[in-house]
Amino acid sequence: MLICACCNARTDPPSLSIDEIEEQLHELIFQYNHICPASGVVVESKDVSVKRIEHLNNVWNYLYQARRSLSKSHRELTFWNVSLTNDFTEHYKTMNNSLDSISVVSSALNNQLFHFIDREMNNMSEVITQKKLFDDLYSSIHEVTRKRVTLNCR
Repeated sequence: MLICACCNARTDPPSLSIDEIEEQLHELIFQYNHICPASGVVVESKDVSVKRIEHLNNVWNYLYQARRSLSKSHRELTFWNVSLTNDFTEHYKTMNNSLDSISVVSSALNNQLFHFIDREMNNMSEVITQKKLFDDLYSSIHEVTRKRVTLNCR
C-alpha cells in the first residue's frame, strides 16, 4: 500500500496488481489443463466440467478486476510525479496488450468449453485452437513478469 504523506491517500503498488494477475492466470491455466482435451487428460463428468467452467468464469472476472487495479495504479504514477523506467514502460505496454488478447481468448475458450461439454464434444478442434492461443499468450505474459523480477534484482 502506498500512502501519501500529505493527505494519507492510499493506493496499491503496481506490483501487487501484477502478482494478482499472475495468480489468476496461473489458476486459469491450471483449470484449462484439466478440462481441455489433450492426450493424457481424464475426461470428467458433465457436472464436474460445468462446475469447472463456472469457476473459470469467476477467475476471468477476478483477472479483469486485477487488470483494472493495475491500470489505476499506473495512472497514480502521474499524480505522484513519478514514471516507469523505459524498460518497465515497454514491459507494461507488452503485458497490457497480451492481457487484452488473453481476456478475449479466455472468454472465447470458456464459451467453447461450455459448448464442448454441452454438445457432447462436437467442437474439439475449436477448443484445442483456443487453448493453444491461450497458452501462447500466457507464456508471453509470464516472460514479462519474469523480467520484472530479474530487473528488480539488479
